[in-house]
Amino acid sequence: MKKFVSIAMVAALLLMTLLNSTRAFAQTALACASVETVAAGDSLSKFAAKAYGDAKAYAPIVTATNAQADTDASFHKIDNPDLIEVGWKICVPAKAEGSASAKPDAAQTLHGTVWKWTGSLFSDGKQVTPDDPNNYLLSFLAAGRVSIKADCNQVNGAYTVNGNQLTITPGPSTLVACPEGSLGDEYVRQLSNVSSYFFKDGKLILEFKFDSGSMTFAPSAPGGIADTKWDVVSYNNGKQAVVSLIGGTSITLNFGTDGRVNGNASCNNYMGPFDTSGDILHVGGLATTFMLCHKPDGVMAQEMQYLTALQSAQTYEIAGDMLTIRDNSGAMQVVAKRVAPVTLAGTKWDVTGVNNGKQALVSLLNGSAITLNFGADNRVSGNAGCNGYGGSFTSSGDTLKVGQLISTLMACSEPEGVMAQEQQYLAALQNSATFEIVGDRLTIRDASGAMQVTATKQAPATVAGKWNVVSVNNGKQAVVTLIADTKITLNFGAEGTVNGNSGCNTYSGGYKLDGAKIHVGPLATTRMFCETPTGVMDQEAQFLAALEHAATYEISGGMLTIRDAAGAMQVVATK
Repeated sequence: MKKFVSIAMVAALLLMTLLNSTRAFAQTALACASVETVAAGDSLSKFAAKAYGDAKAYAPIVTATNAQADTDASFHKIDNPDLIEVGWKICVPAKAEGSASAKPDAAQTLHGTVWKWTGSLFSDGKQVTPDDPNNYLLSFLAAGRVSIKADCNQVNGAYTVNGNQLTITPGPSTLVACPEGSLGDEYVRQLSNVSSYFFKDGKLILEFKFDSGSMTFAPSAPGGIADTKWDVVSYNNGKQAVVSLIGGTSITLNFGTDGRVNGNASCNNYMGPFDTSGDILHVGGLATTFMLCHKPDGVMAQEMQYLTALQSAQTYEIAGDMLTIRDNSGAMQVVAKRVAPVTLAGTKWDVTGVNNGKQALVSLLNGSAITLNFGADNRVSGNAGCNGYGGSFTSSGDTLKVGQLISTLMACSEPEGVMAQEQQYLAALQNSATFEIVGDRLTIRDASGAMQVTATKQAPATVAGKWNVVSVNNGKQAVVTLIADTKITLNFGAEGTVNGNSGCNTYSGGYKLDGAKIHVGPLATTRMFCETPTGVMDQEAQFLAALEHAATYEISGGMLTIRDAAGAMQVVATK
């Protein structure tokens, strides 16, 4: 009997020791360094960023809180890290230095990764593979929201998670007609048929209902907000509404690699600091220029509302080519679209404003036109108001450097001040340091950020039609205006014929176009002789000779300029 009692006592002691050890281990492993209560706008990322300095290190918080919930009913179990409710108690354990639990494997959570669809396999052996996985993206966002890029369309929706069970409910979508062969609709249909998920080798596998197949996703290229450029499409107006921009305005938003944010707020330029950790974004006090814009109506109010919204930033999310910035309550503040890479090569512009060298950007003189052409051969050329000019340029990203420019040496007396304007423009262009293209508008700035040249993209123009000649090359290296009380007309027919009145006689002939190249002639004329005004017959001969020297043409602001092969102006005409 004593033997049995001894055995029972030993067993009891062992059991008590084991229980105490387990309890001690649990207390050590699950100790809360702090207990937080969820308030509006809180997230696990926010708690992790505060406790560990890493917004993605929330896995230990989930583990600790769930362990507490097993023994303490005042805690709620966290099934989905994206879904926590106001009033919940959150156990934040001390950071375990060197512990794997302090640094969660980002590939093992739905949230925080933009996933690209690499293909689907069905139980009947059918396979579906997209041509470009980057056109089919999936992002699990806060508050049970999901963002889907379905080829050329953007879809918003919702998702729910219960263990490894997953339901995706697509919602509103843009309605762009995608190219033939697009899998956009098929992709969305497959997502709506998902019932569960798991991870394998860093990839996300979404399984269909009834074991009918699965979709495979891989993480897209890592991307933060630094070194990105955006065109703002809507902003919070401070009245609990997210509104589109006023027609005819644009707002840009650029995040640099140096922790600086800048852009144009629709009238003034702005700049300031920003910092980010995970999906947390803070924008510091912004400084702006001090211009006042009167048009369009409301532009200054829009600017102030946008700047206020941007400085309310607390979190951001990038889904495909769209950026959404939210405040600490989760309300949208700014929505923007990624700026597609732009190039200057092969573009042609009509200049609208020039820095006059006196800290002012001024409009062009009435009756003058300046053109700016960036060739695919890294050559820049155009007309500076009187003389043609040319030189070299280099561009990378948004940087622009224009080399030493050379120009023809004509002198123009009209409009008054055109030669001074020409010199100011050429100096401004050679001050180039950066450029920005928004829509059909080009802005060139110097190294300090001061605007040097503004321009609008040249609209396609045709030489066909009737023109009134205003000046002619006199064959003596000068372009001169017509003699008083004389008129020269220039009519290009759609069928390749040219005719008009050269001041005394009528003329006609043929012409050929090849892009910006033009060939005119030979020309035939009537044989009248006009005595008055004095010099009219010489002017006529000079015009006809100049027209037959035509090699290139350009149309800017309703003005036609014809040049010879050397780039010298021969004829200038207006509609």
